[in-house]
Amino acid sequence: MRRRLRTHSAASDDARVHPVAWRRWHHAAWLLPPAVTQHSKIIYLYRNPKDTAVSWFHFQRMNKLYQFQGDFATFLDLFLAHDVPYGSWCENIRSWWALRNQPNVLLLSYEDLHTDLPAAVEKVAAFLGRALTPAQVQTVVGHCGFDAMRANPMTNASHMARVEGETEFLRKGQVGDWKNYFSPEQDARIDEWVNEHLGELGIPFVYELVDDAK
Repeated sequence: MRRRLRTHSAASDDARVHPVAWRRWHHAAWLLPPAVTQHSKIIYLYRNPKDTAVSWFHFQRMNKLYQFQGDFATFLDLFLAHDVPYGSWCENIRSWWALRNQPNVLLLSYEDLHTDLPAAVEKVAAFLGRALTPAQVQTVVGHCGFDAMRANPMTNASHMARVEGETEFLRKGQVGDWKNYFSPEQDARIDEWVNEHLGELGIPFVYELVDDAK
């Protein structure tokens, strides 16, 4: 489990000061106390399962905590068997999808950020009760670009012990890179897996963007 806690003071419009704390959480919703999932502001970011599998494969290989040494086919078998660190991806997204209509929960997809990052920034700001000017939105967008995040020690995990010869923590930041890894058989297999475990939920997974496909 990776968690990070940060506390600071923020002045509200009426000049009162309130403590603000945030945590980074990678687990299913049901592992949190009900008081958190029912009352805290929660932003959940999910990604399509194919790109998730590829990203998780590289993270497992580059991180000295795990040092996975198998190939992608071996890792995909483990992923589909729900036998990877942090547990079942299906259970994770299912648990958060069930909370999507709560007013204290905002669900966004990784692909949403690629499609229209300024709109996503404005949505997050509104959810947090913050009104941003267009200039402020663009400042946030600039900090959230892949190159900017890769150069920022606050987001690039430069402190993380990395296996020599493996990729960096922030690798490509693309939608659709899974097509460079999945065979037709693996593609059909994960489609069947998603339909079996999550099909009835109707989660709108996006596997490629129109501009990226050209």
